[in-house]
Amino acid sequence: MYEFQIPENLQTLEPPRVFNTHVRPNNLPEQFFEKRCKTVFVQRNPKDIAVSFYYHYKDLIKFGGTFKQFMDFFLKEDEPASETNVSEDDVISIHDNHGNTIELLGSGGQYLSASNVRSGRYPNPVTNIPRLRKMNVNEDDIFLCAYPKAGTHWTWEIMTMLLQQSAEYHPHEKESYMYELQIPETLQALEPPRVFNTHVRPNNLPEQFFEKRCKTVFVQRNPKDISVSFYYHCKNMIQFSGTFEQFMDFFLKEDEPVLHCAWYKYTLEWEQFIRENPDHPVHCIMYEQLQQNAVEEIKRLATFLKTPCDDKLANLIAEKCSFQNLKNATLKVKKGEMSKILFRKGMVGDWKTHFTVALNEKFDQYLQRHPTTSMNTYDI
Repeated sequence: MYEFQIPENLQTLEPPRVFNTHVRPNNLPEQFFEKRCKTVFVQRNPKDIAVSFYYHYKDLIKFGGTFKQFMDFFLKEDEPASETNVSEDDVISIHDNHGNTIELLGSGGQYLSASNVRSGRYPNPVTNIPRLRKMNVNEDDIFLCAYPKAGTHWTWEIMTMLLQQSAEYHPHEKESYMYELQIPETLQALEPPRVFNTHVRPNNLPEQFFEKRCKTVFVQRNPKDISVSFYYHCKNMIQFSGTFEQFMDFFLKEDEPVLHCAWYKYTLEWEQFIRENPDHPVHCIMYEQLQQNAVEEIKRLATFLKTPCDDKLANLIAEKCSFQNLKNATLKVKKGEMSKILFRKGMVGDWKTHFTVALNEKFDQYLQRHPTTSMNTYDI
C-alpha cells in the first residue's frame, strides 16, 4: 500500500507491481503523471462506506463513540475531517548506518510513526497534540504516564479494576483511552471515571492537567528491558526490519527526533516535574516491584486513588492481571488483536539474553551520561 510504506520499500518490490492507495491525486508520485500509469478507480455507495468506515475506526483507532457521533466526523465538510491528513513536508526520516529508516511525525518533542498516521491508525501529532493540550479535563480524571513498554497496559487494567471495585476486565482496550492516539473530541466524550494513559512528556499534557492537579500514576521500568520489548514492538507495529543491535542505534540516539522521544529525556523531564511540583499528586510505580509483590503494590495504589481494597480484592486483581491472563483477556474478552503485538514475555531481566558485552557497555555509558533518580533501583 503506497502510503503505508517508505519509498525504498516500494521500489524494491518485484514487477509487475500493483500499488493500492487511498490518497488524493495530488499525493501520487510525480512520475505517475509523467508515465501515465494505468489506474483502476473503485467507488461505492458512500452510505455503505460510512457504516464500514465506522467499524474500521472502532478497530483501528479505537473510536469510542456511537455511530451517530462518528457521522459528525464523516460528514464534516471543512477539513481536516480527522487528524490523519499528512503534509509530507512534516515527515522526518531518521536513518542508521545499515540502511534502516524510520519516518516520524511529531510535535513538542513527541513523535509517532508516519506510516501509522497515514494508515489512519493514529492521529497526526503535528496537528493533534496542540489540540490535545487545549482539551478540557475533569478534576477526577487520572493520568497514567509511562515510557512505551514500561507496563502501561498492566497498570491501566489494575487501575480500572480498583476504580470499579471489581476484578473484571474493562470492556475496551486501553488504546480507547490513550491520550495521543485519540482526538480531543473522542476523549472528552468518554464517561467518568476516566483513566487516560499516555507516553507523552509533561509539556504535551493538557494545560488543565496542571491547573486542576489531576492525579498521576508514573510507571518506570529497567530501560534495558524496555529496549528489548520496544524492539519487538517496532518489528510488529512499524515493520522495523533491522536486527536488535541495529535498533539500539535508534534507541540510544541522544539527539532527537527518535520514535516517541528519547528514554533519558522522558525520564529526566518527568522526574524534574515531580521534584518541582510537590503539590501535584503523583504516585510512582516500579515495574519490577509490581511484579515481585503485586498485592502490596496494588494496595498501595488503591490508597493513592482513595479506593477501598482489602486483601481479597487485591489478590483477585493480581491474579486477573497476571501477564498470561491479561494477554488472553486482551484477545478474548476485549475482542482485540493487540495482544499479539503488545504482549510478549513481560519478564524482568530478559535483556540479559539479548545484550552482547559490547552493547551492555555502550548502554551503561549512556546511563552514566544521563543519570536518573530511578537508575539505582534497577539490576543493570
